[in-house]
Amino acid sequence: MKDTGAYIGAAASYVWENFESDFDTDSLPGGGGDVKIDNAYGVNLYAGYRFVKFFSAEANFNWYDSFDVKTGSGTYDLDIWTLMIDGKLMCPLFDARFVPYFRFGGGFVSTELENEDEEDFGWNLGGGLDFFITPSVSIGVDGKYVWGTGDLDELEYFVGTMGIGFHF
Repeated sequence: MKDTGAYIGAAASYVWENFESDFDTDSLPGGGGDVKIDNAYGVNLYAGYRFVKFFSAEANFNWYDSFDVKTGSGTYDLDIWTLMIDGKLMCPLFDARFVPYFRFGGGFVSTELENEDEEDFGWNLGGGLDFFITPSVSIGVDGKYVWGTGDLDELEYFVGTMGIGFHF
């Protein structure tokens, strides 16, 4: 309900993988054949600044634990973390208690598959809704689609989060 100012928050995440069928598993024993990848859970931490009633900039750290990558020869862990900067366009409603928003941003994406790291740039696009339970505390839901570039161009997923924010 504050029109400007800093905020921080944390959220629990669930990630639905949408990796391309040519997801790089060639370095794994038995890799390159049929591959099945399970979804994963994660954590989101964020901090931002609301410059005006309708716009904020936000830095967010996302960590996703162990997508199970199943190949013909076994199951392997794929860990992903991102550090992104997003712009958020907001539309406060009902005395600014409900704040739907659209987000777009990009930043650093890091993956580790069986001790082999890859890093590159990634983008995200999504939206959400914050509900202010007090003028300084909000709870919210957020969804965004994330896709990698360069070495990580086969990496795509949708992440949904539920969290709490504190506004100063």
